[in-house]
Amino acid sequence: TSYKKKKYIWKLIYIFMLGHEIDFGHLEMVSLVSSPKYSEKLVGYIAVSLLVRPGDSIMSLVVNSMRNDIQSHSNPAQTLALTTAANLGGEDLREGL
Repeated sequence: TSYKKKKYIWKLIYIFMLGHEIDFGHLEMVSLVSSPKYSEKLVGYIAVSLLVRPGDSIMSLVVNSMRNDIQSHSNPAQTLALTTAANLGGEDLREGL
């Protein structure tokens, strides 16, 4: 369920904040970013901005989702995408957006 996905991603963020390396769960983050629900997008974008680095293999999926959100007519989705783009930066975003 979406509740469990959000809960597990928050747990990954917590583990990362404790100083451990997180090298799994990236596809779940992208699925949350691609969700139409604001609460899921929020968790996904926070996780992406913390756990995904420019140059990661998953970055192309993140860039596509961000582009879709920026082009949407939803102000909250646009805001989340632009904020994450500002936090991440990098060549992938510059070329993709």
